[in-house]
Amino acid sequence: MELAKKASSDFNSQSPDDADTLAAAFAENGEFGEAIKWQQKALEFLGDRKPEHANAMRDRLKLFRAGSPFRESESR
Repeated sequence: MELAKKASSDFNSQSPDDADTLAAAFAENGEFGEAIKWQQKALEFLGDRKPEHANAMRDRLKLFRAGSPFRESESR
C-alpha cells in the first residue's frame, strides 16, 4: 500500500492500465474513495478506445462504489 500511495502522489502517467491497477490496490486496502477516484481517472484516460476494456473498468467502479475490492476469478 505504501507503494500505491507513493505512486498516486507521483502519478504523471495517463495510462488507463496504471490508474486501473492503482484503483484496485486502494480498494484492496479498503480505501474506496481513492479507488473510485483512480478508477474514474482510468476511464477518463481510456476515452473511447477499447469499449470492452471500458466495460470491465466500469464493472470494477461499481464494485468500488459498493465497497468491494476487485479480485480476479480463481477459476482462470
